[in-house]
Amino acid sequence: MLALTGFHQFFFHFAHIDLLIASFGASAVILYGVPDSPLGTPRAFVGGMVISAVVGCAIRNAIKDHPWLAIPLAVALSIILMEVTRTVHPPGGAVAFIAAMQRPERPVAEFQIVVAVFLDCLAMLVVAFIVMNLNPRTPGYPKYWLGSRGWKPWQW
Repeated sequence: MLALTGFHQFFFHFAHIDLLIASFGASAVILYGVPDSPLGTPRAFVGGMVISAVVGCAIRNAIKDHPWLAIPLAVALSIILMEVTRTVHPPGGAVAFIAAMQRPERPVAEFQIVVAVFLDCLAMLVVAFIVMNLNPRTPGYPKYWLGSRGWKPWQW
């Protein structure tokens, strides 16, 4: 998390983007605490987070005047799309929530959260690769790149 926060402060400070997504804390628990989980594969992590950010922004832009409807719709739709694409990553639901509740009047780009989420995901993956593969007590990360063999999104 320290690397992610440092990366965020260094890169996004110069780009004038102020987004640090709290759900990355939950992603850190999955990536570093349960690295063999199908929820922590690079595909699930990056795919679930980015899909959820795109869905949250799209729903926010489609339903600007009704956040009470946009937020639950964004979370529900992101869950459905993560299931369909086999990229289920539970903190992605929080990303959709955060993206859908952002004020659409902000003068910055409409989909800046998607870029921030994608770059933060890449930074966390680099740290996970380094930490998990240098530690002699861990078998290496990732165990599976695209998901565990035979795993289906509806099977837990």
